[in-house]
Amino acid sequence: MRNLSELKRPRGAMIIAAISAVSFVGMAGVWSAGISMNRFARDSQSRLIENLITRSVHRNIEQLRLSSSRKELPEKIRNIETPDALEWLDREIGAVHADDFDQQSVGIMGPGGAMYAFAPLEHGSLEKLNALERHTELVVANLRNTSAHPLVERDTGYPEIEAKYEDPTNRRAARWDVHVMEIDRAPAIVGAARIGNADAANLLVSVTPISADRIEMIGRTLMLGDLKGIKAGSPTPDGYAEFVIRADDGKPISKLVWQPQTPGNALLYGILPAMFAMVVIFILLFAIAVRRLHVLNEQAVSNSRRALYLANFDPLSGLSNRRNLGEYLDKLVGRRRCQIAFVDLDDFKLINDTMGHSAGDEIVQKIAGRLTATFAGDDYLVARLGGDEFAIVDSSVERDPHHLGGQIMQLVSEKLQVEKTALTISLSAGIAQSPEFGATVSELMRNADIALYAAKAEGKGAYAIYSHELGRLVEQRREREDLLARAIDDYAFELHYQPIVCLATDLPTSIEALVRLKGHHNLTPDIFIPIVENMGLMPRLGEWIIKTAFEDSLKWPGVHTSINLSPLQIQNADLLAIVDQHKAEFDIDPATIIFEITEGVLLDKTQHVRSVLDGLKARGYKIALDDFGTGYSSLSYLGDMNIDRLKLDQSFVRGGRIREARNATLVKAVIDIGRNLGIEVVAEGVEDLAEVEALRLWGCSHVQGYLLSKAVPPNAAVKRLRDLMDKARSSELPRDRTRKLTVI
Repeated sequence: MRNLSELKRPRGAMIIAAISAVSFVGMAGVWSAGISMNRFARDSQSRLIENLITRSVHRNIEQLRLSSSRKELPEKIRNIETPDALEWLDREIGAVHADDFDQQSVGIMGPGGAMYAFAPLEHGSLEKLNALERHTELVVANLRNTSAHPLVERDTGYPEIEAKYEDPTNRRAARWDVHVMEIDRAPAIVGAARIGNADAANLLVSVTPISADRIEMIGRTLMLGDLKGIKAGSPTPDGYAEFVIRADDGKPISKLVWQPQTPGNALLYGILPAMFAMVVIFILLFAIAVRRLHVLNEQAVSNSRRALYLANFDPLSGLSNRRNLGEYLDKLVGRRRCQIAFVDLDDFKLINDTMGHSAGDEIVQKIAGRLTATFAGDDYLVARLGGDEFAIVDSSVERDPHHLGGQIMQLVSEKLQVEKTALTISLSAGIAQSPEFGATVSELMRNADIALYAAKAEGKGAYAIYSHELGRLVEQRREREDLLARAIDDYAFELHYQPIVCLATDLPTSIEALVRLKGHHNLTPDIFIPIVENMGLMPRLGEWIIKTAFEDSLKWPGVHTSINLSPLQIQNADLLAIVDQHKAEFDIDPATIIFEITEGVLLDKTQHVRSVLDGLKARGYKIALDDFGTGYSSLSYLGDMNIDRLKLDQSFVRGGRIREARNATLVKAVIDIGRNLGIEVVAEGVEDLAEVEALRLWGCSHVQGYLLSKAVPPNAAVKRLRDLMDKARSSELPRDRTRKLTVI
């Protein structure tokens, strides 16, 4: 006895054969339907082209009918020899038909022949009149003579025209005629209409070529972008449909070709292959099912291995991930001496933003390759913690943190080739040792992170080794960051002001705004300003300083207020808008405000920095160059930038250094340069009268320092300014270089 499967095989084969037969019959039907749809679409487009040409014929005769019915036309024809009549015909008949209706030639035929023709045929030209007669001869004869002719008779009744123009003589068929004819080996619409009543002998005629432009218009109208005309006898290109333009005598004149719409292709090339594929799929279904089960089993094994890999390794770099690192350290820390380094790519976000994430991924892969090549062996583990962060565990006997740090810095000694660009990359690293500074995994990793934080705070391309002192300093810095962040949110800052005195008059002419942190006088600006800048909060603090200084400046009219701008403020795209906003808020005169910048700003020669400084000058504000001589001092700044004031750094004056011969020579040179360039020179840090007298003798224009006044709050600054002014005015000594500066 045969088993069940053997019994089902013939029946299955029959079912497969039946389904296959039905499928092939269905596919034949789909094929036939697709062919029919393509043919119908092609024929429909041909009919649309024919209808548009017919409408052009209708439009032509309607235009002739309109013009021939004008009441003035018969009179102008009678006076056709006069300039006025010719001018009227050119303007009202010729120009209208030639320019507005794209008719190649327009004219008037009298019993004796052509009487008038319009440009581009000059009226009166015998050659052009003869051409007009020749082109319209057959249509004119047909209109004047009702005898048989070789042209196919078109319906000249045109219901749309009859609906507009009633003819009581009921002789419409004899009043106008139009035909498609061959003119100069090209198709054209030739029309004629009687001028006046049906018995009139004069005819208005026109020749309208079916030109390439008109064919292009037909193509645009019917959305046949590739419609073009070729000679009637030329072969039709493969894949194109054709429409033959025939003259009304039956002769083919031209051929229009285009790529027809093929809606049936969706059946022929979409549904039909799908049906065929379904039949094949059905036949092979069992084999595919078995194969699929086998593949699923292989995929399950592969996915299990992949999941295990991803659980322990980073897919981009191929390095161990944070989880694998933690497990490795759990087995190592407390059992064996080791050290760990956290490594971070400097400015990696900037690279991602400017070059794209693909470049960032390539950099990560290349750094990972260099790390694994440098730290190979059983004593090392290299891991990627995420983003641009890596970790190196060193359990070698040497365990030298400086050697480890040097190896890390050496990794980027050569440029990286990224997307055909050579990039200089720098790394920052923090190193912590166990068990000295990490008896547990969490403590060791926390201390390495603190060391990395310290390395990045010191600048780029450096490493730091954790120590208790380093931890204390970092913790202090973090506390300061928290304090400053809260202070900016709570506006816990205040401005103090220090007068600047003119040596020519001993009068205070300006006052500098200096920011202070309320309740924390030990945190001076040289300490907290760099921290604020690192935190990215300088634009907020800078705006508060500008607003407050503008408001306070109203308390001392006639005295200029000097405001410091940090490089980060100048890089802020909204700086000019902020200045404009607070100027309008407090109605500030820009001429009373001096913005102080450092030499570091001038090193940034970008268009943005230049436009900001030019914008401040254009608004009427003055610019002072602060701390001159301490940075990248260059005399080219004084020539390139329109500086109003030069502030000589206090390191040249304070502590008696002005008495040193070399120092005195430098100070006098700067003063001479400023005076010759018309730039005010302010000496900062003056502390005794001898310094003031020396500066006065050398021609320095202004001084500032503790000798005159410390920086004080706004109300105290008002009193200090008043006292300085009173003392200067009450002095009986003449205002010359021998006079002593009044000290309060």
